[in-house]
Formats: sequence, C-alpha cells, structure tokens
Amino acid sequence: MDDERNQPKQTIIRERRKVKQIGHILWIIIIVIGILGWVFWKWYIFPICITLAFLMGSIYSYRVTKRVERDTNLNIEEQEAVLKNRSTKESKKSYGFRYNDKGKLVFDLTGEEQAKIKEAFRSFQGYKIHPDYTDEFQKMLTYQSLVELGLDYKFRASLVESEDETERKKEEINDLLEHAIIEYTKAFSIYSIKTILVSIALAFIKEKESLRAKEYLQKYLPHIQSSNYGDTITNSFLQWHLKILGYGSLQELDIAVKEQISHL
Repeated sequence: MDDERNQPKQTIIRERRKVKQIGHILWIIIIVIGILGWVFWKWYIFPICITLAFLMGSIYSYRVTKRVERDTNLNIEEQEAVLKNRSTKESKKSYGFRYNDKGKLVFDLTGEEQAKIKEAFRSFQGYKIHPDYTDEFQKMLTYQSLVELGLDYKFRASLVESEDETERKKEEINDLLEHAIIEYTKAFSIYSIKTILVSIALAFIKEKESLRAKEYLQKYLPHIQSSNYGDTITNSFLQWHLKILGYGSLQELDIAVKEQISHL
C-alpha cells in the first residue's frame, strides 16, 4: 500500500531530476555555442543563444509536466502537494473561501472575479447614477459579473460533456460545475435575487447531485408568488436572470420548479 502511495511521488521526483540533468547539459552546450559565435562571428549570437535556451527549457519542462500528469493522474498543484507530503485534496482551489478570526467562513474575490467586476464597472464609466441607487447598483453589477462567470464555467462544462465521457472528463466536468456553483453562491451572498437558487440547483442536477439540487429548489419555494421585488433596478436584473434561465416570467419559473422537485 505504501509503495502504491509513493509511486506517483517517485515518478515526479525521477522526471524532475531528469529535467534538471538535461537542462544543465543543454545550458552548457548552448552557452558554449553562444560564446564561440560571439568570438568568431557576431556578438548578438550569445544573447540569441541564451533566449533559445530559456525557450527550449520551458517547452521541454512543460512537456514533461504534462507527461507526468498523464502517468500519475495528478495536475501540477497536486504534484506539488504530493512532493510536500500533503493530501492532494488540500491542494484544490479554495475559490477565495477562508475562515476568519472568529471561525466564520467568509470569502475574498479571486483575481479572475475582480477582473470581471472591474470590466463591468468600466462599461459604466461616464454614466451618472442617482445617489439613492448607487449602493444598490454596485451590488447588482457585482452580482451580474459573478453570475456571468458562473455561466461561463457551466458553458465550458457543456463543451467538455459533448466529448467522450472518460473518467477524466467526468472529473473535469464536475470541477467546472463546482466552480459555477461557487460563483452563483457568492453572487447570492452579495445580492439575494432568489432565482439564483434555481441556477445552483440546475448545476447540481448536472453533477447528478439530486439531493443538493432538491435542497436549493425547496429554498426557492417560499419565494413563489413574488411577482416582483418592488425595486426598478432589482427587477431589471431579475428579468435578465429569467431570460438566462429560459423563462419569460416568474410564474413560468415557479411552475417549472414545482415540476422539477416532483421528479427528483
């Protein structure tokens, strides 16, 4: 059992050691060529050789990393975790979630999320928002950005799903759907438009997590019969989300949710 557990680690160490050895030999050969070229031909041969050495080293290192990934079924983060004797589960992305000093689970926005939100706000540069709606609008725009990121991950999962469904592909699909769920959850925590609960449930259905899907659909049930939120800005974003879900009104969505729950 220990040999099986250590086999991936041994493979990673062996391949990385080989890369270093070949890299050192490659550097020596190219530096010698560069110096000879400088002395007997043109001075710029040396920097060209150095650049080529960096490029060839990077390409070779990348190819070996991918080969190790195929052999061990571990991505680069998981390989690092194995080398440091950590569980590969610990190396998974945290998606920005962490525990604060009081032990409460909170989250930070990841770099990708921040970039998406900044892009959304840049599109409104030059526009004037009424002071009474500024805070509301900022929350809604952040909400929309995170939902769009979630939709992007869900779309990527559907693209992978259209290919051959190997175990590796299934894992990739579930990772993408999990990321979509995370984005939806963050969006809901920033602004509680209840239709996002349906998006989360649909992602769980795709993951074949029926119980979790039913849980979120049931969370949506108390909000049935809510024809609007009584706020112009919020209602505009609500209509946007309904179109994404493929429904023309809340009433249509309410009926679909009830039917979906009965089938789970």
